Amino acid sequence: MDIVQKIRKPYMRKLAIWFIIVAVLGAICYFYHASPTARFEPIVSVVLLLFVSVFLLSSFGLIKYFFDKSFSGVIVDLKPEIRYYKESAFDKKITTRTFVGMTIECDNGKRIFFEQMLPAHLTKKIPYRINDRVYHIKGANNLCRFPRNDTDKEYEPVSVICPICGAILSLGSKACSFCGSELPFDPIVK
Repeated sequence: MDIVQKIRKPYMRKLAIWFIIVAVLGAICYFYHASPTARFEPIVSVVLLLFVSVFLLSSFGLIKYFFDKSFSGVIVDLKPEIRYYKESAFDKKITTRTFVGMTIECDNGKRIFFEQMLPAHLTKKIPYRINDRVYHIKGANNLCRFPRNDTDKEYEPVSVICPICGAILSLGSKACSFCGSELPFDPIVK
């Protein structure tokens, strides 16, 4: 399974679950209004069904997935920021996580702002810098960083970042050693 299919599979599973829930709720509303004991107008059921379906789409992360696009380009601006973070609304534990806001000049000339929360093991060291070549796959949480030719002591020029788990891997890696996903190939970097 290639990396695009691996990223797409959970979203398609969530979309199928969303469709089943909305179909069951729609059938319940239909049969309720078909009975002579219906107490409220059908428009109330339609509005309620629309509200529930949009709520489920957003809570499953499908709205973000539908508007996300794949792109590749070069980082032209980089702004790290440390923020307080909660895993969920019900979680009482608050941690600090590093967020990196990047302005990326895409191959087609457009500029895109991309914000990424770094994995917990990368909070002390930011693996990106200006002029890095990056690639984003639709639905992935992390940017895949491709290697550079220069050598800097504080930087890892011979490493690639996995777009699924954010692990830093050696340049010769064809697959991530942590999550097992294939790494994308950038034809510009030889």
